[in-house]
Order: sequence, then structure tokens, then C-alpha cells
Amino acid sequence: MITKLQILKHDNGGARIGVEIKDMVKNLKWVTDLNYSAGELTFDIVNGKDPIIPAMGAIVDFAWDNKDIFWGFVFSAECTSDTTVSVKAYDFERYLKSEGSVVFQSGTLGDRYSNVCRRFGVPFHIKEQPTYRVPAEVCDGKTGFDMIKSAIDKTYSATGEMYCIVANHMYIELRRAPIPTRTLLVIDTQNTMSDYTYSESIDNAANVVQVVQKNTDNSQTKTATATSETGDDPATTSFTIASARGNTIRTWGQIVKVVNAKNKANWAQMVQQANDELKKRNVSERKLTLDCMGDTSLIAGAGANVKIKDFGKTWTNCPILKATHNFGTDYTCSLEMKVGTKWQENSL
Repeated sequence: MITKLQILKHDNGGARIGVEIKDMVKNLKWVTDLNYSAGELTFDIVNGKDPIIPAMGAIVDFAWDNKDIFWGFVFSAECTSDTTVSVKAYDFERYLKSEGSVVFQSGTLGDRYSNVCRRFGVPFHIKEQPTYRVPAEVCDGKTGFDMIKSAIDKTYSATGEMYCIVANHMYIELRRAPIPTRTLLVIDTQNTMSDYTYSESIDNAANVVQVVQKNTDNSQTKTATATSETGDDPATTSFTIASARGNTIRTWGQIVKVVNAKNKANWAQMVQQANDELKKRNVSERKLTLDCMGDTSLIAGAGANVKIKDFGKTWTNCPILKATHNFGTDYTCSLEMKVGTKWQENSL
């Protein structure tokens, strides 16, 4: 049950004052999303008399069963003729949508994360400290999310270790993903799961990757396919191509992806780039969406054990990409999960 839902504001002395609205709230929903989006809390205030319209930026403090769940800030409020007020609030991650131009020197993901959080005034913790040093980078007019995402992606490509950003009430955390739930919860079709959809696709996959570097002189090349339609002179234009081939060609057929070589890459670097790209692309995309009994530990970035008896599938520490919590008489969760990814410990 809701044990706290307060709208707070600061008075001139800095103290927090506000109103408790837990007995006036309907349609309370909490959404967390791993795709670099802020946690979102939405609800309707039904007062039955004068509408309670919170100020923009007012603090929303929410607890469920005496556990602090959400600390965020009002970003929109809408009042209808029946005096119902619909409110949307975001947690601290919302401020990582702020933009800036920064030159980052080489450092770890933790260094980048703490730099960005301080720059945009976001309270933070680093739960697990990465050791890989991300190369120096220029971020011009990028959001805080973009700056951190770039370092997360580079760390994953180099080490296979996935990290994520999650809100923990009054601050945000950098965590190794997937985050184990408090009991590594088992969601199964016999007990806690009410509905599910499982899909597998290779629409976005590739099992042949070609890294291409365009040459504009008559130096030695391995492949030449230039045409005048590109605006390049066929007499002086050629391509150097480094290829990597996957082990699924016999079963999937040949699916080719061409990517540009990194700036000034040599042949060995192009081969390495092709192999790295192949590792990411030579996999089928497996998705699982399900509805289950509510549990506040089921947040985006967390992992849970899932068992579907119908076709004998079990996944261990399956990562949650998006979680929607519907608080009410029947507390339920809707989860979007991606299974079979390399940063997931699973048994397929």
C-alpha cells in the first residue's frame, strides 16, 4: 500500500514544506527505462473540492510498503473541469538531458559519469567502479545521457561488461548490469506471471561485416568498385575492405553489413573493427514482455529469473529493459526484457 506520497516545496529558509496526498491519489504508475530515460511517476490527484495543483519543480516523495521508491520533481500538471489534477514527475536522471560541450580526457567510465553528474548538479554514487580507460573524446552539444552512453558503449565493446544508470531515491547510481534483484526473483507461468509474449528476430542481424576505407589515389587495394554516381573519379578511387564472416551463414543465409573504417585505421585495426562489429551483429534479437505480480525490486537494469513452462524456457538473471509498475488494489508489473544478450548470464 502507499505509505507516503508527498508534494514538497522549499520555503525561503530552505526547509521543505508540503502536503500528504496518499489518500487522494488514483492511477499511480512508476516507469523505469534502461534506454537512457528518466524514471517517471504519474498519478491523478482527486480531492473532491479545490484542486491541488503542484508547482513546477516541486518535489514528489513516494514510498510503498514503507520502502522509499521515488524522489523526483514535477514537470507537468493538468487540471480538468472535475478538479482532477494529472501530475507527471521525473527522478534526477531527467537532468541528464541537459546539454553541454565538453572535452573529456582518457579515463574510466566512472570518471566520465562523475564529471557529467557534477556538471549538471545531479547527486550520484558509483556502486561498481569500472577499470577500463575510455579514450579521450570531444562531446559538442551533447546531452549528459549521450556523454555517459558513449563511455558505457566503449567500455562494453572493450570488456564485455555492461553498466547502467539507475535512480536510488535521492541520488542516481552507476551499476554493473544486470543488477540482481533482492532475492533474484523467479517469475514463472505457474505462480507469478499472468501473461507473456516471446519473440526472436534476425531482421537487424548481420553475419558478414565489411569495414570499408575509401582511397582516392592509385595505392594498392584489395577491392575496387567505385562508380561515377558517387561523385568520385573511378580512375583514382578504390576501396580497402576488411571482412569478418560469422558461423550462421549456412542457417541464416548471407546477411552483409558495411561500416566505415575508423579514421586513419590501418589494416590490422580494420580487421579488428570487423571482428568487433561481427560479435555485436551475428546474434538473433530475443525479446520477452510479460505481466506479473508487483515487486519494487523489478526495475530497468535489474535481473530476474524467468521460467516459461509452455515451451521449456528458463533464463537466469534476465535483464529488464523497461518496467511499468501499476500501484493499486492489485499491484502489478509489466516488464520488457531482452534475453540472450552477451551481458546477461543465462541458460538457453
